[in-house]
Amino acid sequence: MTTPTEAARIAGISHDTTKRWLELYADFFSPSAKPPKGYARVLSDQDLRLLLMIASLRNEGLQHKDITDRLKDAQLNDWRDLPPLPMQGETIALDMASNRAREIAEVAVLRTELNHLRTALEAAEGRVKLLEDQLQHKEGIEAQNTSLQLELERARSEVARLEGQLTAYSFGREKPINVGLIIAVALLMGAVLVVLAVLVGALVG
Repeated sequence: MTTPTEAARIAGISHDTTKRWLELYADFFSPSAKPPKGYARVLSDQDLRLLLMIASLRNEGLQHKDITDRLKDAQLNDWRDLPPLPMQGETIALDMASNRAREIAEVAVLRTELNHLRTALEAAEGRVKLLEDQLQHKEGIEAQNTSLQLELERARSEVARLEGQLTAYSFGREKPINVGLIIAVALLMGAVLVVLAVLVGALVG
């Protein structure tokens, strides 16, 4: 059986930390480790091994909920995962305890930096997706623009051909045909030309 002070020395933690953990994880400790008020607190070997496990998990940077989950798993496994007790007279050096505290702080900083990096990565991935969508949209507009340009050129050629025929007929160099029909067709093609020009302008703009 071990007193809280001796347990704290073996685990390399402070006496206050030992008392806090005994209360925080009281469900896992023996009745003698959490006695009624007025009775001395005494830790069994299993209680001491529990303290060592909690110290190890804290050293890994785990938070209260995660440590509780790990302790529940160990309990379901009949505490087979508990670390062994130190050899007789063996203690955890003060500098080791200090190193553990420093490592916990470093882990917390690293976790914060990792969360920031993940957030930045997600934002960058979102921007890439947006650019890809814009590029696909632009390619679609360019394809439509090319098609309309071809239609526009064909309409211009047809209007020019009809105007040439109309001019030829006006000077009597060809067989007379229905001049009114040619004018109507030319006007229709001109209207098509205007509509296509408006569409191209809208797409390009």
